[in-house]
Amino acid sequence: MRNRLILMVSTLGVGGVIFAAMLHAADADTLQPVTVPSGMQTQPAPPEPTIPPSPDNSMIVNFEPPLEALPQLTSLADAALPLDAYRLSPEQAAIRNPVWLKLEQNCMAGFGLEGIVGSRIRDVPSQSRVAGHLSVVTAREKGYQPTAAAPPVVDLPVRTKLFTSADTQAATGIFTGSLTSYQGKPVPQGGCRQAASDIINAGVGSFALDPSDLAFSSGSLTTKDSRVLRAAKGWADCMAKAGLSYQSPEDAAQDPRWMAGERGSAAEKTAATADAQCRVTSDLSRYQVAVESAYQKVLISRHQKDLERVREQIAKQVENAVKAAKTA
Repeated sequence: MRNRLILMVSTLGVGGVIFAAMLHAADADTLQPVTVPSGMQTQPAPPEPTIPPSPDNSMIVNFEPPLEALPQLTSLADAALPLDAYRLSPEQAAIRNPVWLKLEQNCMAGFGLEGIVGSRIRDVPSQSRVAGHLSVVTAREKGYQPTAAAPPVVDLPVRTKLFTSADTQAATGIFTGSLTSYQGKPVPQGGCRQAASDIINAGVGSFALDPSDLAFSSGSLTTKDSRVLRAAKGWADCMAKAGLSYQSPEDAAQDPRWMAGERGSAAEKTAATADAQCRVTSDLSRYQVAVESAYQKVLISRHQKDLERVREQIAKQVENAVKAAKTA
């Protein structure tokens, strides 16, 4: 039988958020694009006066940057944000992450303890923080149920015995490096986790900046922006006309009734469908994407040099993974 118990071990930054979890657990929600009904398109927002960004490298933007034309959200690609260009792409993740995991487990297998402790490596797409990519069709059929994207899974050898508590304790020590040897065999300095990281990060160097920090800042600024707040008020008014009292899409999606076990109920589907339609009629989703894009462009202009370096470092990680895959 195959045992896939994964224990929590650590969290890293831009090199890929690493934390322990079940390898077969869902990695992140796959967001659905807005379906814009015919005849419901609105005119782009009028141009606003250009305000020059601050010359410093702060993550705080104390003005509301001008917007470009509001995007038409007909696919998830339409919701791409500027910082996405400096983060691990899905294509890069599909190359780097499975190899990184495999290197860890190959090291653990050298001690006969593979499949007990490991990491899941993940970089959350920035779109996942932008509320509003809810398809009317999906809402009508599934309510707020997300479509989960499975993480890459390491193909481990089939084990013929159950793990014991001693196995788990030893595996944790070998993985983290708290053990220096096991059954007479030396453990790599820093453990199997560090040994795999050393291969993936060879020649990469320290990351001066984590783009996820900038994305977090832009997301926070977006929620407080007056243009998004006006659109959110329009969304709430639209929902009220449908007999639903919510202040935000997050409130609707996290209604205690759905969270407490009424998943997929008729009431949830009704609320989700109204939500999706109101996001379109109020332009809330379009403003969220346009506003966050504007903030991200300001932040990119302040951190351009570091971000270009991060992009090169991610590319080097992928290059290292491609080489390691030949022998892993």
